[in-house]
Amino acid sequence: MEKALTQFVNLWKDRDEIVGILLTGSFAVNAANQHSDVDIKLIVSPTQKKSIKGLCEIDGFSFSYIGRTEEAIKRKFNSDFFSTSKLEAKSIHIGRILYQKNNELTSLKEIASYYYSQPFLKKNIADEELKSMMYSLYSRYTYLNKTDIDSPFFVLNYVMFMKLSLDYYAAILNVELFPFDTKIENILTNKEYLEKYNLAPFPDATFIKLWIHSLHKENINKENLDIVYGYMKDKIYPLNPKNFDLSWIE
Repeated sequence: MEKALTQFVNLWKDRDEIVGILLTGSFAVNAANQHSDVDIKLIVSPTQKKSIKGLCEIDGFSFSYIGRTEEAIKRKFNSDFFSTSKLEAKSIHIGRILYQKNNELTSLKEIASYYYSQPFLKKNIADEELKSMMYSLYSRYTYLNKTDIDSPFFVLNYVMFMKLSLDYYAAILNVELFPFDTKIENILTNKEYLEKYNLAPFPDATFIKLWIHSLHKENINKENLDIVYGYMKDKIYPLNPKNFDLSWIE
């Protein structure tokens, strides 16, 4: 992989718009497998008006790269953090500097490490927001109960209901979930992955066990739908469809 990495760096480092190249992701933390992409962060000149993203293959290795200016990355550190995410900070913090014109990446890594070390701000979620979350789940729940279990749209909405349940519960618990659904399995089930990336396990192990069980192909049914919906009612808001109201500002 190092040979392919050198080739990638040589392809990019002499371009006027490139001021830094960073290896991140699984290869940076020695967690890569045969299916892993080589994840690269490109730091581009402030004269660049647009961020860039792309894919390429070198010596059989798939490279996935994204390029932003230093200021854009700093803004993302901040916006991520206040959205209960350290994704950008994590990717820079764990990264290995491959090239920098001056000290752009050294400086960014220091800032990223600071964000990465900070606990998320505690959030007080208003009752109306909790009610809105539960109403959204209730709407899908009632649709699913009226839908034939053999319909492909039952499966579609069942999975969407489960994902929404996880997202809402994570928000209430102030837990970070990466915005990439492909990472959820590792975040919820892979202890080695959590250790490599210094991530805490989801705080409600009972819910995660129930949630994963309900997603197995043979368990996609209305019985498990009822169980997860009941769990959400207990944890989010005890919605009573016979007496419920919700208000919001438009």
